[in-house]
Amino acid sequence: KFAFRYGRVEVRMKTNLMQGNFPAAWMRPADGDPALYSEIDIMESYGARACSFHTAHTELTRSDRRHGEANSFRRHVDITQWHVYGIEWTEKYIVWTVDGETVGVYRKSTDARLLAKGQWTFDRSFFLLLNQSVGNGAYGTSPDINAVYETYIDWVRVYADSVRTDS
Repeated sequence: KFAFRYGRVEVRMKTNLMQGNFPAAWMRPADGDPALYSEIDIMESYGARACSFHTAHTELTRSDRRHGEANSFRRHVDITQWHVYGIEWTEKYIVWTVDGETVGVYRKSTDARLLAKGQWTFDRSFFLLLNQSVGNGAYGTSPDINAVYETYIDWVRVYADSVRTDS
């Protein structure tokens, strides 16, 4: 187990394109502080949609969806084929990439009012999660109980500025 703050993450993966599929490569804070919600979705896929989703979730984006800044991006790709999904994460921005091409950028605000509302909750160590989930009906992901859902991960690479390891 390890957590890190700032750096680059790349995940080479592919998955089924089918109703109910809900795989993800994502990150959560190591400190688990529920008062400052934080999540970085490197890649998510919903059901039979032929695209990948990339999102920064913060206390502000969770409480005020009309905060005015784009925090979610998507790329139309054949998710059944191998792709490299990545982020570059610094103290001022997160950049998402698919196969080395920029998909979106979420920047730390300079507005003290937005920062006080939790616009940027990424100044702490995070850990990685890689999962194959089956949907619960949200985002068109009602599962087919007779289907086989599979996500393959070829490799994960982390180039971190600081690393904390836990036993």
